[in-house]
Amino acid sequence: MTRSILIEKRPEKLFRYSKRKWLEKSLYEGEFRLVSATYIKSLQGDAPRQDDEMCFELSLPQEDVDITCLTTGRPIIPSSNVIITDELETDYFMLCLSIKKDSYLFDEFKESDSCLIIHDPNEFSERIFQTSELYLKNWVPHDARVIYGQSSQHGPSYSKPFKYLFQHEWRFCWLPLMGRQSNLECLTIKIGNIEDIAELVDRF
Repeated sequence: MTRSILIEKRPEKLFRYSKRKWLEKSLYEGEFRLVSATYIKSLQGDAPRQDDEMCFELSLPQEDVDITCLTTGRPIIPSSNVIITDELETDYFMLCLSIKKDSYLFDEFKESDSCLIIHDPNEFSERIFQTSELYLKNWVPHDARVIYGQSSQHGPSYSKPFKYLFQHEWRFCWLPLMGRQSNLECLTIKIGNIEDIAELVDRF
């Protein structure tokens, strides 16, 4: 039994938009590429995917923030908006899908011509987390919905700027149990044929 952490109830279906040649590998061989946060940050010319996945910044109006000096107990009045930064000090792996069936996402995700529809997200999660343990023994796997425009209670790995809202992302993450990681290479894993819980469709 996998030791994954289910943070919240999974959706009824999950959707992955990409090129057919990659999604066929996912369907027939269960091949999925886990990308690192540093890899996502380094992407050039792919705005929908490129983002700083280790740091989330939120700008709050000064009137919505209460700041108190710990030494004197007196309030501090900010002169402008307050920037709150939530930062993760380690690199990590992720697999990103969507909870929405939306034709717009074919254009959003560059060169996508097909969609892998996962009809049983719970079984899919069990298989992918169980297989990932063979590669990532001292890592903690979990999955949850990404929160947009505000900090997720699960940290920066599940927080993204509001401009990405239409992606409706559901994310699988693997964080190291001990020690910091940096500049991780992407990792490809195979969970076996998933035709019993998924199907591949052309652009709709």
